[in-house]
Amino acid sequence: MTGRKNFQMSQHGLTLLEMLLIMVLIGALAAVVWPKINIDGFQDYRFANELTQAFRDARRIASDTGKTVCMKLDPDGYEVFFCHDPDDTYPIPHPSRPGDYSGTGNIIDPKDPLELKFNPLGLHQPVDAAVTVTIRGGHTIEIQPITGYARTLR
Repeated sequence: MTGRKNFQMSQHGLTLLEMLLIMVLIGALAAVVWPKINIDGFQDYRFANELTQAFRDARRIASDTGKTVCMKLDPDGYEVFFCHDPDDTYPIPHPSRPGDYSGTGNIIDPKDPLELKFNPLGLHQPVDAAVTVTIRGGHTIEIQPITGYARTLR
């Protein structure tokens, strides 16, 4: 009778072999799932949304203030600033964080620095064609001619 009692008490926990088996299964599952988590993809998506909003804000700020607003794009990011005259430029404060209105990210196209202007009516200049900006990860933003409306295509 005492042997049976000892047997029942030992069945309350896991053996070392069972613990090792569980750890191996968790490790194998992590090895399969971990590569599918793409942090860079989330950062590229966030930057695409941030840049689209910056285009929209530049257009709105130009219209609200009656001043020309410029956006300078280069492969490392963007900045938004007032550019009434070439000699008279000054930064615009960021609407949601301290500092100037700028951001960093990986702009793939255009490869060369590009400056866009929004006139005091909020219209994009020059007005001849749409401007397309491509960001790492395949995200594309298009700025419509004349109206300057920015939309994310993908």
